[in-house]
Amino acid sequence: MEVRPIWNRVASSHHELILERRRASWLIVLSRHAETHLHRRLVDIRDCEMASTTADGRLEAHDRSVVERAELALEMRSGARLTR
Repeated sequence: MEVRPIWNRVASSHHELILERRRASWLIVLSRHAETHLHRRLVDIRDCEMASTTADGRLEAHDRSVVERAELALEMRSGARLTR
């Protein structure tokens, strides 16, 4: 849920890079494919960040922390599934 406002902000300024154009909804967390949606949002955020040529296109410290924690959580869940 913390990723949603970050994605909405970067998607609005780099709409040409976003594959799924729907605004992120808090209902995504209830989806059967919540992890897939989260991964897509994180990829979009990182793509927009890399494409930005100005310092204001970079994530602020709080937003960067949220994105990094979400990436780590997905990585840990993915690793847990592989070892079962």
